[in-house]
Amino acid sequence: MKKTTIQTTPLTGQATEVEIEAWKKQFGAVVSAVVEHHIAYFKKPSRQQLSYAMMFASNPMKQMETLLRECFVGGSETILNNMEYMLGASSVLSMLVEVKHVEVAKL
Repeated sequence: MKKTTIQTTPLTGQATEVEIEAWKKQFGAVVSAVVEHHIAYFKKPSRQQLSYAMMFASNPMKQMETLLRECFVGGSETILNNMEYMLGASSVLSMLVEVKHVEVAKL
């Protein structure tokens, strides 16, 4: 039986384990987004960053871009500068801005 090997090349913007651990220590949770052969890393936004992004509520594209740029900690900036890549990476926002379930009751 012939053994096949898959050659993997690093993603553009790939961080080292040391960098990732340092970000996790500094920011807490860090998530990655891979779009084609590019990778970017994002942290959860602070209250101030979230508040700033909310100023653009009437412009969802600007709001999304602002949050991604504010939360970017490293990796390939192509994900921030290429609109198609940015739209793909926007799915990380749901992981970065978690909304907790609340139970409301009228008393």
